[in-house]
Amino acid sequence: VFTFSVWFTRAKERSVVWTADRTRPVHSKGSRLTLDKRGGALILTDYDGEPVWNSTVAGAPTASRARLRDAGNLVVEDADGRALWQSFHFPTDTLLPTQRLTATTRLVSSRDGRLLSSGYYSLGFSDYAMLSLFYDNGNFSSIYWPNPYNNYVANN
Repeated sequence: VFTFSVWFTRAKERSVVWTADRTRPVHSKGSRLTLDKRGGALILTDYDGEPVWNSTVAGAPTASRARLRDAGNLVVEDADGRALWQSFHFPTDTLLPTQRLTATTRLVSSRDGRLLSSGYYSLGFSDYAMLSLFYDNGNFSSIYWPNPYNNYVANN
């Protein structure tokens, strides 16, 4: 099985910092990554031509290229170098220097330390604008930390 990923190689142990869809790997032979210049998207297809993942952005202008920037941000750009889509806006489980965790992004743990499975924990901002650790196993979800019943002062 294979994934389309960005790796950080300057760590003690190389680390995957972003994956297109870690729950849906592709086969080694016949899978393909293409840039749809008219649709403005990177498209990952499996050996049978079935789309597995795409970077489509609604209303995106024509894409010119995909570029992996020095900071580790994979970017789909138009002809003027403007970012149409970027991996920094869709983190997996790792933040890189200069990458921001925003109100709409979450880091999602991997299950059992394996690359190909999303875990039950995620880190992001709660509805109360507090950085929080969430637990979600599909049947039950809650804020794991800080205690959602405490006020801001009690949670430090």
